[in-house]
Amino acid sequence: MNVDMANVTLTVPTSGDAASPVGRFEQFHIQGRQVRYVHVPDDVDMMAALKQKLEELQGSRGQSDSKPSGMLVLKTRQLREKILRQKEKRLLGRGRPRQP
Repeated sequence: MNVDMANVTLTVPTSGDAASPVGRFEQFHIQGRQVRYVHVPDDVDMMAALKQKLEELQGSRGQSDSKPSGMLVLKTRQLREKILRQKEKRLLGRGRPRQP
């Protein structure tokens, strides 16, 4: 079960009771194999939350721009293309003789 979170503050446990913050992220993804358990507070009505999320997902069918996963795929594709262009520039630069 993959976990996607928004507005995340990453902390590192310290020897005391407080944890020291390391970084803040607008989006944060954890692969399923890293998830050991998920704590859901008692005040959250899970059935209502699941129904609401299901309605949101069903309402966004056909609108790939509104889906977070669609945006992530697009950003990932753009980043890969950028990296490939940078690699091509480096490789093309190696074939040229050095200028003194």
